[in-house]
Amino acid sequence: MAYDVFISHARKDKKIADAICGKLESANVRCWIAPRNISPGEDWTKAIRHAIGSTRVVILVFSENSNAAPHLGREIANAFYAGRIIIPFRLGNAHPQRDFLFYLGNARRVESVYPPAEQNLEALTSCIKGMLAGVAAPCSELSLQGATKKAANLLKSSQDHQIRTILKRVGATAAVAAVVWLLWLASGQIKHDASTEESNSGSMSSGRSTSLNSPPQTRGDASASTPHYAFTRLGLWVAVNASPTPLVQPGAQDTLLLSRQVNRQARHLRRRRTLS
Repeated sequence: MAYDVFISHARKDKKIADAICGKLESANVRCWIAPRNISPGEDWTKAIRHAIGSTRVVILVFSENSNAAPHLGREIANAFYAGRIIIPFRLGNAHPQRDFLFYLGNARRVESVYPPAEQNLEALTSCIKGMLAGVAAPCSELSLQGATKKAANLLKSSQDHQIRTILKRVGATAAVAAVVWLLWLASGQIKHDASTEESNSGSMSSGRSTSLNSPPQTRGDASASTPHYAFTRLGLWVAVNASPTPLVQPGAQDTLLLSRQVNRQARHLRRRRTLS
């Protein structure tokens, strides 16, 4: 007996495979599924090979349980080399292992939630009936709940990536602006310190030149009156300050000049006494 579809599934996904089989057969699609179509005492390997050879389409119920079922790899390999159309019915976010990737690289698949919803089963049924009728529309173009959900996730992921990119650019711009601002502050502080040091050096040099080139100034009030000189009993001219301000102590040079003047006057007095 010829069949339209061979359903390959893991033992843990038998309920899902039975639901797919019931949905297809309700649409007049003849299905072969184990262990229902294996006669008692029949060799399983021969029965499966014969069933795959007599069908046109092989549906792989692919879930996380499929990677742990070694007989699925043999069934898909047999269907691949026999030239049968393989339709993976992917449940949830299951990812095939390397053994399946070789046979499922270019296969058209139907996405579904786990467990499959009625909409997913209807989409799979429409895909299979279209292929059996010779319609070339790929199954991926059908409006599936899983495909819609995947597209929404991809769109959200793209938007999140754009937001992260914008935030990175804003952060980089802020960092560059902060560095430029710090450099500007540092350069202003350096210029201020340099000008302060230059002004201090100028004032010190001007002070030194003034003290070296100008004669010693008398300490005290600048408004003090000019001193008056009087003749004492010793015949010396002594400066007398008319103001009540105390006399200013002379400097070292003034003391030397005064001493020389006193000596000259003393010698002059001795000569006068000698002549008299």
